[in-house]
Amino acid sequence: MLRKERKPGIDVCFWGTRGTIPAPGPQFAKAGGNTNCTALTCGDHTIIFDAGTGIRELGSMLASTNVTKNIHLFLT
Repeated sequence: MLRKERKPGIDVCFWGTRGTIPAPGPQFAKAGGNTNCTALTCGDHTIIFDAGTGIRELGSMLASTNVTKNIHLFLT
């Protein structure tokens, strides 16, 4: 029987999509109240694009998982 190796999936999460001015709050939930911060995770690698105000929530989530990951930050 051939065994297929399962490959890890890729997860993309937008922690902020607002422009240069943060606008947090429930009324902005659809558009994203924090400024730009996007995380792409694949296996134990996390690539973060931009470090807008959304990075605070992302950092809290990463700290609460207690998982050591390779984190790469790209700023534009």
